[in-house]
Amino acid sequence: LELGYNEIRVLRKNTFMNLTKLSYLSLEYNKIYFIEPGTFDGLVSLEFLLLTKNLLIFLDPLILNGLSSLYVLGLGSNNIES
Repeated sequence: LELGYNEIRVLRKNTFMNLTKLSYLSLEYNKIYFIEPGTFDGLVSLEFLLLTKNLLIFLDPLILNGLSSLYVLGLGSNNIES
């Protein structure tokens, strides 16, 4: 699913809730600064999550819980410090 270049700012809980077969999610080149816990819940088949070129300064590791198939996590060109 390609959602890049859409000026998305916030990702809300359950946004992708019923997409259990989704394996690729690109949210690159948006203006995402906040990802609400539960946003990626249910994405058990997700292998690629691309969040490159956003405005993230923090990523709670708990947001990634349940992404057991995740192989690639792209976080480049954000402002994440730790």
